[in-house]
Amino acid sequence: MKYALSIAALSALLAGKRRSAADAVSVGASTDLGTPTLEITVNGAAETVPNNQYAYFSRGANDQDRLQWTMTLDGSGKAELVGNMWKALKVAPHDVVYNTVLEFDVRVEDPAEFQAICLDDDLISQDPGFDCLTFAGYELGQRRGMDVRPGATRNNIDQLNGADINNVTFTNMKFPIGRYMMLDEAEVYSVEYLAFIQDQDVDRSAGSSTFDNIKIYEDNSSLSISIDGASVELGTYQNGYKSQDSKKRSPSKQDQDGHLMSFDGSSVTLVGNHWKAISMPEHLLTASSVLEFDVSVEEEAEFHSICLDNDLVHWKYDKHCFTFAGRESGQNRGVNLRPDYDIGAVSETISIPIGHYLKLGDGETYSVTYLAFIQDEDSGDKQTGRSTLSNIKIYEDPARVPLKVQLYGATVNLPVSQFSMASANGHWQDTIEHLMEVSADGSTVEMDGNAWKYLEFPEVFNVTGPTVLKFTFTLTEEAEGHTICLLPPGDHRSNTLRKDCFNIAGKDVSASSREPYMTETEVDGELVYEYEVLVGQKFIGQVGGLGFSQDNDGIYTNGDKDTGASSYSNIQIYNLPDVIVSLDGADLAVPNFQHSYESTNQDNRPFGKVPNLVDVSADGRTLTLNGNIWRYFPLAEPIDADSLGDFVVSFDYTPIEFGQHHAICFEDNERIGDHDNPSRNLLDPKRCMMLNDNEDVSNEIYIYGFQPRLMETHRYAISLGSVFNRFDEWKNLVVIQDNDDDKSVGKMTISNIRVVTDLKSCLKDKDFTFEFDAANDCTMDNFLAKVGDLMDLHSSDCAGQDDPLLEMLAFYGLKTEVDVSRKIEMICRNAFERDEYDFYKVLSSDSKHFVPEFLDGGADWNYLKDLPDTAERILMADELVSEHRLAWPEEHHAFDNCEVGAGMCCWVDQREGYDDQAANADVCYVDMKASRHSAHVKNGYSIYQGDTQAYCKAWAWKPTGGTVSGAHRGNALFKTAFIDGLRGSGSVEQLPGAPLCGCMDRMPVVTAADCVKVTDAGGKVVVSHEPSQGKAYINAAYIEGSGIAIDNSCDFLSEFEALNGDDAHLMHFVNSRVVGDGKCSEATANFLETKGLNIGTTAIA
Repeated sequence: MKYALSIAALSALLAGKRRSAADAVSVGASTDLGTPTLEITVNGAAETVPNNQYAYFSRGANDQDRLQWTMTLDGSGKAELVGNMWKALKVAPHDVVYNTVLEFDVRVEDPAEFQAICLDDDLISQDPGFDCLTFAGYELGQRRGMDVRPGATRNNIDQLNGADINNVTFTNMKFPIGRYMMLDEAEVYSVEYLAFIQDQDVDRSAGSSTFDNIKIYEDNSSLSISIDGASVELGTYQNGYKSQDSKKRSPSKQDQDGHLMSFDGSSVTLVGNHWKAISMPEHLLTASSVLEFDVSVEEEAEFHSICLDNDLVHWKYDKHCFTFAGRESGQNRGVNLRPDYDIGAVSETISIPIGHYLKLGDGETYSVTYLAFIQDEDSGDKQTGRSTLSNIKIYEDPARVPLKVQLYGATVNLPVSQFSMASANGHWQDTIEHLMEVSADGSTVEMDGNAWKYLEFPEVFNVTGPTVLKFTFTLTEEAEGHTICLLPPGDHRSNTLRKDCFNIAGKDVSASSREPYMTETEVDGELVYEYEVLVGQKFIGQVGGLGFSQDNDGIYTNGDKDTGASSYSNIQIYNLPDVIVSLDGADLAVPNFQHSYESTNQDNRPFGKVPNLVDVSADGRTLTLNGNIWRYFPLAEPIDADSLGDFVVSFDYTPIEFGQHHAICFEDNERIGDHDNPSRNLLDPKRCMMLNDNEDVSNEIYIYGFQPRLMETHRYAISLGSVFNRFDEWKNLVVIQDNDDDKSVGKMTISNIRVVTDLKSCLKDKDFTFEFDAANDCTMDNFLAKVGDLMDLHSSDCAGQDDPLLEMLAFYGLKTEVDVSRKIEMICRNAFERDEYDFYKVLSSDSKHFVPEFLDGGADWNYLKDLPDTAERILMADELVSEHRLAWPEEHHAFDNCEVGAGMCCWVDQREGYDDQAANADVCYVDMKASRHSAHVKNGYSIYQGDTQAYCKAWAWKPTGGTVSGAHRGNALFKTAFIDGLRGSGSVEQLPGAPLCGCMDRMPVVTAADCVKVTDAGGKVVVSHEPSQGKAYINAAYIEGSGIAIDNSCDFLSEFEALNGDDAHLMHFVNSRVVGDGKCSEATANFLETKGLNIGTTAIA
């Protein structure tokens, strides 16, 4: 710190050195001139310095002075030097500390080689050493201590405090000598001498200077900054701020020792090379902290930075330093803010969201204890560069909240550390002053003007095949391009090695390259779009940043980059829900990574919108297909055939809108049928089940089974293990909804997919009994419900089994659910058929002709004026029918395959002698194709449009075989046609082209029908299984009730709905046959439209 020799050491050094008598001198020798004295001020107090002038030596105790020449003191504050002089005056001992200032006025009448002033603890000036200050002189290569002369060329230069000194007026000079001495904050340096140097070695009489008003004091001035709105005074001790490179080697010194910053209230000025840090009270930065200041740069250094730090070492990439100016573009510290700042001599305000650059999340803080300034200048004398920073503020800006993004179900906060994003080739496009703004609730980020920005996620995450990026995009003013990106970690470039940026809008963005939006609306003049981008179909990999570009190069705005406005809100990144398949009772998650099955020509591609995907419900158990789709889902791990065994697959299927065909596949590859020759099916056997075939697809590549009606939900169960051959593994789950003409047509759902690899019955060896009655018919659904109750009852034996359909499949060793349905229907039908009476034989001995002809509207009972005697048999049959069931005449063409669950009779005339039977219905039309066997024509129709009336009566039943309502439908037909019609009201004759009575689909379309309902109060079906008694099969018997009763007061449509209201298809059909009052014209128009005809009446949908 102080390079001084003691008097003893100096004397020893000089011992033996010869001098002439005239020049002989001893260190410490002085000339006491008495008065006048020199008056100086020390820490505000006057001090008289005796006029005792000591010789002041240069380094090595070299005598530079001539004792015969003395300074002239005026008794006040002036000291005049003429000629070569190295003089020192002894002052009262004084401690110099880090903030000690030496101030004086000086006038140089005649420059010497150099002129200096010193504060020293002895009489030897050390070089280098900072106890002397060289402030004037024409030999720029010579000096003592710190050299402040303009144009000085040696080291230890401080031009900030230098000045051009003239010979007329005094120049005031202030020197922070404590800083020049490099004193630490707690260090002191004791001085006893005030020395003056006017060095002139050539003409020793040359040189003249005058000092006045010499002051020594401590500068307690401070730098005033604002922290959270309060003024904070920082001490001005200037710590050296060290640099550490990216390799984390030992910190290196960058600061220039002699260069000091100058403080003036709220401003700080830097001249030349500086790496300085000032202590500040500890402050905790948060996510919303902002560092703001005004800055002017009169002369650029290599780079200019400001930092908030918690130590005195700066790592190159620390995000708490910000480079805002500088001529060397490749030189930066921390965050580079320079690309679009052009800071000059006019002060400009810079506002930095430092909390965001530090990536602070909610509740996180970063402690800072230093405010640092860097003005780096490594070239030449390191004097280049001048800047002033003022009005420094640190505050919380609640508007700078983080952007909230839903990431895989969790809310993550992205600090709005707005890093510049580059194009794929690394070209910088960003305009840095165009900052994005985040809404107060964190849900929306707004962009104005040209901006290419990215935000960093707190943690790196992975995009996989099922990943979706969802957001709302609002376009206020269109720029050249609008893009959103998911960037790789540590890479600020868009679309580098993968397709991770997605075009949304823009004047220069073609329609074909834009991501398709889900919806478009206009709100207050702004276009609002909903997007769901299938990013997993674009790339798979890690993501570290969320990028936004609003590109505006000024092409359309005459170079103005301020145009363009848009926002992104409600940003979500999520995986499409896995498809959940139950495998032996445990959930098997099949990733929702959808690929084109068979070929991209068959499938709707590209997968632009989420509706183009198979829509998987949130619980993963329902798949919905819209439009043409051929899609497969690869299992996370294929399951080999040995593990699957004789596996059974079950699922629910509902066709909502028919395509050309619908199917599901359990595949071992990605092609349907034989990929070389599908017609031969040699290399790739059947793996697909046809669910609906509306185009007669070759069955060589499909397994055919039940095909439900539109809107009918059907549960399939099939033992694929016994059907598949040459099967090695289950690799893909496939769904197909084919429609080649209009690829938007078609909709279906598949749900509750289950796979059982070792299906066994748990009830096979159990005795059980259950019953059905009229309110709870013996239908397949009800039967399976009873089986389910039994499985619950035997829960220990049926553990892991909860599907009664599969239980029945195993119970009987069947292959499909159709086999189960037939078995249950047979069981239920057998309960009734044991005691049924033949419909024809009860009424006529000529059972093959007479009764069937009557039901078609013919025979004597219809044609003769009077009812013949043979009709007396009807009364005898009535007694039998009142107590017993009549079989349904399903061998008659008007009653076979009666799947609708409704029958009807319609009459148009009466015999004389009967009470008038008023017509109750208008006849709309007769479709003879449906009743061609009764009409005896292949095709044709009769149009009435309500001009003809008839009396009609109908009845309903549950169409599933074996129901109580279905078991009595023969009784209902008999009561309607023979008792109420023929004998009761004398009703005769049918409508031409239609039967007298028949299934609803073969009867005329009318506006109304009366109702008949047959019941057997107390009747029930008893189902039993008694393996303990050696009865291995399930048996059923019908137990008669209190007797068959007829109800003519019912409402037909209400009765039908009570029995079949859960079947939308049946309800729609029956409502199209009994259409309601005043609707004949509409019904007829709809019918004729199917024939390509129009009679001027608007058809109903």
